[in-house]
Amino acid sequence: MIERSKECIVVADSFKLGHESSFQFASTGEVDLLITDTDATNAQVAELEAYGLKLGVRVGPSLAAEARRGL
Repeated sequence: MIERSKECIVVADSFKLGHESSFQFASTGEVDLLITDTDATNAQVAELEAYGLKLGVRVGPSLAAEARRGL
């Protein structure tokens, strides 16, 4: 699926950053956009970008609430 997609967007809370999993659907370099919460540190996002992440965005709770209202 990743190979046929135009973009790969991952939504994950900051707790998942830096942890290894037995499941992997894509490498960091294949992810175009990571959306996470503001508990993710600049260092965590920078490390993922060093491994090929194209863009990491941290979203605060107020913006997330606004997005839910728009659905």
